[in-house]
Amino acid sequence: MNRLLVLLLTATLALSGCFGYPEGSATPGSTVTADVVALDAETGEVLVWSLSSATLDGSVAAGALAQEFERVLGDDVPASLEAFLDDGLVSAADVAAALDDAGLLHRFGAPVTFVAGGQSDLGSDFVAGVLGVPEGSDVTFVSRDDPSLSKSKTVTTPSLLGRSPAEGDVDLATYEAQIGPAPAVGDVFEFNIIYDAEVVAVTEDTVTYRFHIEGERQEDPADVVGAILVSYIEGDELVRLLEPNVGATFEIAPPSAFQPSPLGLEAGSYRTVGMDEDDNLVYEVVSVRFPAVVGRDVEYRVHVVDVSAAPEAEMEGAYGVRHSPVVRGDPATVGGDRVLGGGHDHDDHAHDDGHDHDHDHGHDHGHGHSH
Repeated sequence: MNRLLVLLLTATLALSGCFGYPEGSATPGSTVTADVVALDAETGEVLVWSLSSATLDGSVAAGALAQEFERVLGDDVPASLEAFLDDGLVSAADVAAALDDAGLLHRFGAPVTFVAGGQSDLGSDFVAGVLGVPEGSDVTFVSRDDPSLSKSKTVTTPSLLGRSPAEGDVDLATYEAQIGPAPAVGDVFEFNIIYDAEVVAVTEDTVTYRFHIEGERQEDPADVVGAILVSYIEGDELVRLLEPNVGATFEIAPPSAFQPSPLGLEAGSYRTVGMDEDDNLVYEVVSVRFPAVVGRDVEYRVHVVDVSAAPEAEMEGAYGVRHSPVVRGDPATVGGDRVLGGGHDHDDHAHDDGHDHDHDHGHDHGHGHSH
């Protein structure tokens, strides 16, 4: 028999499950629903997790939490979790920590549905790690910087937000209406949610203030753009710029008349890469559902909730009379070439570099399964 044909037949048998996937497990072509928790393999930081409608940066109503516990755990709710079932809102991050301590975090993970052996929002390593896992079972494995998630492009935006006068004036009536009566030199007041200001002069009708920066520079989180807002006084100017929070991920929603897009970035998912030689912030545009797992080693804790077998293909007619070049004695179509070989300006900051980057990291993607 043609050697290549033997190899093709062997591969077909292997893919069909004839070499032993457990009954009811995730086999190629089956639809799998799983609860997934993704953690940074080095630091243990939780990257992907959800409970009901809450994520790590939100809260969840105790009533909804009780329903979720009952659905998943029945009457076997550990005493360490009972404290979260009182009335009111509870921190989702605290619930996650308690679930992790109880070894149950993966049972309340973000639900993900995918076709085994196909594509997933969590990458090819994730799909391979779940292959062969039976319905109702748990599995833990590590993905080493999965290159299938790293196809992206980068954009840049200037890090300098601007310079403005360090001092300003406000009429006395406005000051007293909004800040308080009887301003005096040396008074420090809240100018806005970011800056304080200090009164440096007062006349009969005017208050002069100067932005008040603690120390040489003030740092404030700018999570909405994956950066740190740095402010400092230089001469008579307040300087504001962004420094990269490398590895931070964030989402930009479509702009509206009431909320323009920050930094001129288009709607989408981003990961902060760093700063280039021209002092521009560099962002990676991530076209995946879970950008936090891109570009790092990730530990997945998975509970396979449901496995639906792949539908059997319907075959019509007799195989022996099909219009098959192999049956008709044309071996070239199997072993020959016909199969194998032939055949911006300052107001609109963000700039696309015009290139797609397909990163091939060359990492080993071995999985250590623990069922």
